[in-house]
Amino acid sequence: MLCTWSFFAAMAQHNIFITVEDGTNNPIENAEVTVDSQTLSTDADGIVTFSSLADGVYAYSIEAHCYETASGSIPVSGANVNETVTLSDMTAAAVFVSTSSHPLIGSWVDGDITISNADNTYNYSVTEFDNIVADIAFGTYDYSFVRSGGCYPEVIGSITVDCDAIDPISSNIFLGIVADQAETTSAAVFVSTSSHPLIGSWVDGDITISNDDNTYNYSVTEFDNIVADIAFGTYDYTFVRSGGCYPEVTGSLTVDCDAIDPISSNIFLGIVADQAETTSAALFVSTSSHPLIGSWVDGDITISNDDNTYNYSVTEFDNIVADIAFGTYDYSFVRSGGCYPEVTGSLTVDCGAIDPISSNIFLGIVADQAETTSAAVFVSTSSHPLIGSWVDGDITISNDDNTYNYSVTEFDNIVADIAFGTYDYTFV
Repeated sequence: MLCTWSFFAAMAQHNIFITVEDGTNNPIENAEVTVDSQTLSTDADGIVTFSSLADGVYAYSIEAHCYETASGSIPVSGANVNETVTLSDMTAAAVFVSTSSHPLIGSWVDGDITISNADNTYNYSVTEFDNIVADIAFGTYDYSFVRSGGCYPEVIGSITVDCDAIDPISSNIFLGIVADQAETTSAAVFVSTSSHPLIGSWVDGDITISNDDNTYNYSVTEFDNIVADIAFGTYDYTFVRSGGCYPEVTGSLTVDCDAIDPISSNIFLGIVADQAETTSAALFVSTSSHPLIGSWVDGDITISNDDNTYNYSVTEFDNIVADIAFGTYDYSFVRSGGCYPEVTGSLTVDCGAIDPISSNIFLGIVADQAETTSAAVFVSTSSHPLIGSWVDGDITISNDDNTYNYSVTEFDNIVADIAFGTYDYTFV
């Protein structure tokens, strides 16, 4: 009889009653409870029953929508077991980021996503096979996605991470992104100018941005300072301040994806135009003995107006007259090495006349006049050295080579074209 009782005791079957509740002791319906490889769902009272279990220790796991998974173990030993499990509310979820190059027929595109709000920021490099951003705290977020492999515009939007958004099958939140924008190959440049590196005010002016392929010219003002659509590349720039004659400010600029400010979508170019105004310039005097085929000629130049006079001896290798004040001048040039007529003209020295490459003003002079070998003699006669009146008469001017005879009157007293030389004269 004892043997029979022992056999039935060994084969006794018992039940496990599991009650699933939330943090406020409310029952959770339809929670999936797995015990000993058997999965059952809780009823409206949050209860599930596993029957006919032999003595032993049974592992369990419990999953319910919008709750953290719970797990543990329950020992069964000679009696039914009642177990209550409290599930914690979910506070975060994974986001599955699905990207495409076209809304209907596009292929996957890799890129970088930022999901952020005031409390949290999540950055992730998304690929076709690594696209789950895990453990994002519940909340409402803005996101931005930038496609890899080029310079593409941001794709932006918003996403809510909460219980309702979680897909019950995958347990993720789906975020579909269509990155179908064309690649960016140019950018706008914001030109910020100043008259001083620290305390200067805005200055207007003209900027040229150029390389071997492109040139962009723009007149910049305080309220019109965006040079749009500059092709990607490396450029040299020159800026000339308006309202006077100022030196160029020069520099270099790289226009590419990395240089674009993500907030303004522009590239910033700061220019400090703090040079003093130019009020004078150097003059390059280029002389020639013929307008087409002449050689250089040395000589003396005088450049003058009512305020200033500049005298300079010009040679082939010393031909820059420096620091001529802005203004309009008359000039005269006399060729060296003989007796040549003056070459005269006028010249404006101002900002517009300065050559941007040499920073000089060019003055070309053609001194192609024949050398002078004779001159006229004005004969002035008088009857007294101080108070005399004019007297008419005959003059002879002569040397070993030439003799000139002329009857001089008060109104006819020029003996023309006398060859250079030393003469004796007689007047009767």
